[in-house]
Amino acid sequence: PQITTISGEVAGMYAVQDIPYVKITKREEEGEKITEVEPKYSTVGMILQVLPRIVGEDLVQMSILPIVAELLGYETFKVDTILQKLPILSRRVAPTNITVRSGEPIVIGGLLSKKKTKVESRFPILSALPVVGRLFTSTYEKEENVNILITVKPHILKPREIRGRTKKIFAFRYALAEEVASQISEIISPQGMIEINPKEAPPNSVLVRDNEDQMKVIQDVLTKIGTYEQQRREKIFLLRYSSPEPTKKILLSLLSSRGSIKIDKKTNSLVVEDGAYQV
Repeated sequence: PQITTISGEVAGMYAVQDIPYVKITKREEEGEKITEVEPKYSTVGMILQVLPRIVGEDLVQMSILPIVAELLGYETFKVDTILQKLPILSRRVAPTNITVRSGEPIVIGGLLSKKKTKVESRFPILSALPVVGRLFTSTYEKEENVNILITVKPHILKPREIRGRTKKIFAFRYALAEEVASQISEIISPQGMIEINPKEAPPNSVLVRDNEDQMKVIQDVLTKIGTYEQQRREKIFLLRYSSPEPTKKILLSLLSSRGSIKIDKKTNSLVVEDGAYQV
């Protein structure tokens, strides 16, 4: 992705997802016990913030802050008789300060993590047999070391490159800004730029810079793909530690006016239907 900013102003790229959870607190007021249930979010994904300063005719000084956050799992706490499940996150940060020439790329590494996955191995045909099939199935845990590399290449825009371009912020009600940015990156002109969740813009939005003719094409595409019909999603949430009825009441406040939640009592799960952003 490409982002544009002014010398001395922070620019950022946010490829993130909000993980919802519920915070339960109990307090006593005038002898009455009150239980408060508050929807909260933890952000996971990748954030890249850059503070550039032009320090010469062709030199750029940059303060770069990459942050990678991952969801490791959940930990359950008990508040009186209520079980509360809170997310456990892993965050890695690699702040960097460097001065480079315009157009010269730099690579940032050191964002190391260990990824554990469960792998199931099955023997063809025999593993599908009832009862004895388990004897021909094995499960083991695979651990991988992941090193994330980030490449940043600053480019000082000349007046002739800026002339004729317009900018517009598009905020989405149902679509995910990250998915939209990926789709319109195929139709943006070589001089155009996209910024995901720009500073001082509404949540879940993109800022697009391009010439006027191409901007009309981009706006037409966004109008079509941003509708509820195009972005409708359905997801099943299995509940292990809570009942579906109270959980449904909490989640309803997070949905759009067109969203819905169905309860499947047989599997103790919720079927949520709404736009991609809400789901």
